Amino acid sequence: MPRSATAEITVNVPPAAAWERLRDLGKAHYYVPNATDTRIDTPQTSGAGTSRTVFMKGQAPLQETVIEWNEGSSFTLNLHRGAKALAPFKRAEFVYSMAPAGEQTRFKFELCYTPANWLVSLVDRLFIHKLMLKNVRSVAKNLKKYYETGTTSNPGFGGDR
Repeated sequence: MPRSATAEITVNVPPAAAWERLRDLGKAHYYVPNATDTRIDTPQTSGAGTSRTVFMKGQAPLQETVIEWNEGSSFTLNLHRGAKALAPFKRAEFVYSMAPAGEQTRFKFELCYTPANWLVSLVDRLFIHKLMLKNVRSVAKNLKKYYETGTTSNPGFGGDR
């Protein structure tokens, strides 16, 4: 059964500027918790089909491929390691979406995932979903800080290069 973890936040940045920052897929390490670097793996740097690797502190790198792109408002990433879904899931996707909120921008972040089997579903109810919700909320909080101040919240990554 599909599950999701969602967070919403308003950022004090105009929508056009927010989209310019969000569409830069090479900057995930500025706001994704425990990310230390991001590498674009395809010739294209935005739009459907773009793929990136996000390097994580103490974990194997995470690959993300854009499977849906709505210019100016949203994109969906398939989360995977190689050709396989991100364990322990059959499917895992992260949706970034945004909309104007006056002079500010309202963001919605949604991690959608399907547990691989009944045991993972059970563990999800006990533990995984809480962890996923915490992670999505951290992405929201970190993105807000980065967009409003230009500084990162990730201790594994020190800032601009």
